Amino acid sequence: CQIFRAKRDTMLGALGETMGSTAVPNHPDGGLYLWVRLPEGVDTVPVVEKARQRGVAFGAGPAYSPEGKAHNYIRLCFGYHNLQETRDGIALLAEVFSEEGFLG
Repeated sequence: CQIFRAKRDTMLGALGETMGSTAVPNHPDGGLYLWVRLPEGVDTVPVVEKARQRGVAFGAGPAYSPEGKAHNYIRLCFGYHNLQETRDGIALLAEVFSEEGFLG
């Protein structure tokens, strides 16, 4: 549990550092995923492939929404990578999101 808590907290910290208050993550007490809300009007679906090509993956919200909504949400896994890889991946994701105009 302590290992995953450290990984979760690292991802939460990296999100705050790179995306500020634009990305609003949940703070899960268990599991291996964060659910992150981006501003209304953002559509994360078209950006999945661009991010993958740059070396970072995320789940677009509609894939995890029963109604196929939540286009401005992403799902991130914090359980697999080490702490530095997580920080680097979130920084890269912030670059992609900034290029797409998601971060203002």
